[in-house]
Amino acid sequence: MKKLSKFALAAGFLALGAINVHAEGIDEINPDVAARLYNPDMLDPAQPIGPSAWRDFVAKNPPPWKIGYASSYARQHLARRCDERASERHHSRVERARTA
Repeated sequence: MKKLSKFALAAGFLALGAINVHAEGIDEINPDVAARLYNPDMLDPAQPIGPSAWRDFVAKNPPPWKIGYASSYARQHLARRCDERASERHHSRVERARTA
């Protein structure tokens, strides 16, 4: 399951990158799509519709990049905290049951 989720994430980033690379501005996409999506009456005036500043971006290091940072320590800390919280809830319920 982990491999599948990693593959899906990588495929999504690749697809997103491919979309950004192939269309510089509105004039490069299908005119019907441009008419529907970039209708001046419907767009926020602050919405940038020109070419992307990142179109020619090239990373110093090639993919795959590490997205975020997840160490085994962080995972263990999260699991320990979840266990503590569940334990606290359980003990508080037991105490309430005893006093009732």
